[in-house]
Amino acid sequence: MEQRVSPSNTLDTIRPRLWLGAVYHPEHWSEDRWPVDLRLMTEAGLNVVRMASGAWATLEPAAGQFSFGWLDRAIALLADSGISTILGTSSCAPPAWLVRQYPELLAEEPTGRRAQLDGNYYPCVNSQEFQATIGRLVNAMAEHFGPHPHVVGWQIDSKCNGACYCPRCQAGFRRYLADRYVTLDQLNRRLVTGCGGEVYSDWEQVHLPLGRCNPDLTLDFKHFITHRHRELQRLQVELLRPHLRPGVWIAGSPPDWNGDLDPYALAEDTDLASSDFIPASERHDYRSTGALRTLARGLKRRNFWILDTNLSNPGDAGARSALRQDEAQALAW
Repeated sequence: MEQRVSPSNTLDTIRPRLWLGAVYHPEHWSEDRWPVDLRLMTEAGLNVVRMASGAWATLEPAAGQFSFGWLDRAIALLADSGISTILGTSSCAPPAWLVRQYPELLAEEPTGRRAQLDGNYYPCVNSQEFQATIGRLVNAMAEHFGPHPHVVGWQIDSKCNGACYCPRCQAGFRRYLADRYVTLDQLNRRLVTGCGGEVYSDWEQVHLPLGRCNPDLTLDFKHFITHRHRELQRLQVELLRPHLRPGVWIAGSPPDWNGDLDPYALAEDTDLASSDFIPASERHDYRSTGALRTLARGLKRRNFWILDTNLSNPGDAGARSALRQDEAQALAW
């Protein structure tokens, strides 16, 4: 049975206002550039930024050695101009030193090929090494930044979307099915396995579904993926919550249409839902844009934050069109 983490009940204490901001990566620039960025933000009327998204390697350059000074300075500089901060937990981007230490931390494709260490890889959420190290990082961030008066919110930065087909996930899926159905007879009955000649007489005969196969087994696999992602998210929420000031909220990762994760289940443990605007090679379209925003609003039955935008080619896209004039403004509004 799922153990629910009670979302914060202090959201109503947040003073109503229009939050207008951007994603900011100060770690990518020399610090003498920061005042220029700050001036441009101030001229644009921004009052909030999201930082530390995907910054694990900068926050923890070596195992257990945390480097928070740069982020302290960035938060302070922004606060001096009335700009608040939202922090990501950086759990979507394990650093190269960690991957080298634990190569099996990266997810495995159905072909047996490991996800590559680049801008589009993802870890295996069933990896105990990954869970332990992200717990160490989030705990350190919670203790250091949780009470900060200028940090108004957090995002569980866990875009680990995608199924993993490693032996660890295979074994975990069998345990999940055994807990769900208790006996093989019950599994066979509920999955109507006799129709396809796939009657199971041993749990070891159950494999991760690939391609066109029993739709009930495929659905159970998606429930399993959601369950494991939710456990990873809950780990981070439970580490953060005790250190946050009243009114500081926690949001989850943006939902999408990938079909592997149940966004409603993931939203149960967070205070707010989030969404993003990252048009790929296609143009902004009010129908698809509206559908995703409606999905985000429905997760918590309340308004949501747009916590990510991308108006240029980030390097991990095969093709990306330049935006038309005023298209960025249309996306923002």
